[in-house]
Amino acid sequence: MTEQTGKSIRLRSPNYPAFSLEQCIEKARVLFETFKRSGVAFEVASNALKHSPKSSVGKQVMAALSYYGLIEIEGRGNDRRVKVSDLAFNIIIDDRPDSSGRDTAIREAAMNPSIFKKIMDSYEGKHPADSALEYDLKTKYKFNPKTAKGFVRVFNNTMDFAKMYKNDIMPDENALHEETGMITEEDKIGAKGTAPRETIKPLVTAGTGNEREIANYPVGRGLKAKITFYGDSAITIQSIEKLIQLLQLNKEDLPEEKPDGKEPN
Repeated sequence: MTEQTGKSIRLRSPNYPAFSLEQCIEKARVLFETFKRSGVAFEVASNALKHSPKSSVGKQVMAALSYYGLIEIEGRGNDRRVKVSDLAFNIIIDDRPDSSGRDTAIREAAMNPSIFKKIMDSYEGKHPADSALEYDLKTKYKFNPKTAKGFVRVFNNTMDFAKMYKNDIMPDENALHEETGMITEEDKIGAKGTAPRETIKPLVTAGTGNEREIANYPVGRGLKAKITFYGDSAITIQSIEKLIQLLQLNKEDLPEEKPDGKEPN
């Protein structure tokens, strides 16, 4: 039972690292270069990272290192001791170019925070649109709305750094269709009571090399449109919006449909 006290009830978000994995690896590197594999007092480790062990930021830093499995903490209270973990050690010392072993260790660290793993499993390794992820955080995972955007930023940075995605982006279907006008009322209910047209289903696949097909849509009778991106950079909402703008500009140069609804020759 909830007691009514006249004060607003604070919604507490699930635990998650407040810093990205890339940031935390660099902090673990500082600990390794300073203390090697030796265990040191919690306060000494915090000071080496330029944080007070009693400050909120200092606590968040050490918690994030622990969430990713980059440090081991033994003891309680003032007796706590910190040392660089085997996982962090394997990442830090492996400076080989294109090291598959280092990549594997980084992916392991990225999946150590339980909330990160739950989200990746729920999206089956696909990159959710920011709006879709924020919605799930607030409804499915009971996040405080004030922390959802911060989580998305840390999560995206970590997944990009760890190269976790099978493909680059899975759009928020409702938002994308509303922005592009790809679904009309006629598509939803069918013309004059007839069976609905073919449902538009985004098809997101991983291409070969730097080629990535993100969608394959029906756009008319016997006509489909395929959207393929090329390049090494991540596909973002901004790049999708830029594509929409370019399509709008190119639309003026296209022929109109014939009055009978047939495609022009």
